[in-house]
Amino acid sequence: MSVDITLADLGSGDTSVALLDPAHVERIAATLDAAVPRPGEALPSLWHWAFFTPTTPTSGLGTDGHPLLSSAALAEYPRRMWGAGRVEWLQDLLVGAPAQRTSAVRSARHVSGSSGSLLIVVLEHEYRQHEVLCLREQQTLVYRNPPAERVALPVDGPPPAIPAGGWIEERRPTPALLFRFSAITFNTHRIHYDLPYALDAEGYPGLVVHGPLTAITLATYVERCTGRRLAAFEFKAAAPMFAGLRATSVCEPPDADGSSGSAQVVRNDGTVAMQAGYELRP
Repeated sequence: MSVDITLADLGSGDTSVALLDPAHVERIAATLDAAVPRPGEALPSLWHWAFFTPTTPTSGLGTDGHPLLSSAALAEYPRRMWGAGRVEWLQDLLVGAPAQRTSAVRSARHVSGSSGSLLIVVLEHEYRQHEVLCLREQQTLVYRNPPAERVALPVDGPPPAIPAGGWIEERRPTPALLFRFSAITFNTHRIHYDLPYALDAEGYPGLVVHGPLTAITLATYVERCTGRRLAAFEFKAAAPMFAGLRATSVCEPPDADGSSGSAQVVRNDGTVAMQAGYELRP
């Protein structure tokens, strides 16, 4: 069932401007153990998520660390997450120049899921520099009720097999990485850095890895494996991941014409935590 949701209900506006500041880009690179792009060079894939962040005053945050929202339509859904997304690059955003984002709500609907009633909101963003359209993006936000049961800590199982012609890489996201990523994205949701809160208030067995951090890690891995920049990247979060546990990026080789393929992140227990499709530039 559709519902009327506005950007104001979500604590956002329809237009925002951000300088792709080289100093902040250096902080992102330090957080991700990546090379630092210089002013005038391309902003690495998905790093724009560390810009255009909400600027809610601390006094305007709820007990979970998220900005308080006053919309009656969201009142019954106190938990929120970034469930899926798609980014298409028309050309690169460049470090050191201002960029503009325009946003719109494309749909909002109530659905029933395995964990109860959900509100699914789809946003669309366009990013421009010097009035030239550079990126198109779709974000799917999921608003839900608190879980009825505590989430169990995943138990280690065998790692995934290397796909034919493909690649795998194991990582263990650390609490320090999660804290830094929260800082560079101005994300105050306490499940990512406040262990007692994550355990006692939200029923998780550990600090929760950010979905966008997982997506950035996977997109970067695809580019490293294929040796090519992304033209588009589409992902869907399927299960939570936790600090300190094994997370394996799996990249399938591009298809026969070399233009697209799939990738995923597999938890330590064998559960697919994120599924993605990619398209490569020529």
